[in-house]
Amino acid sequence: MVTWIAVPISTSEALYKDDVLRRIRHFRERSASSLKLAPSGKDG
Repeated sequence: MVTWIAVPISTSEALYKDDVLRRIRHFRERSASSLKLAPSGKDG
């Protein structure tokens, strides 16, 4: 608990970065799945 109080900014920053990475990963998975489902639509 002491360490958390000592570095609240670092903790929030780490959580923010983790959330960003999770969103990027989710977006990549969505785009990849859409490409697999309809590759002709993307090319056309």
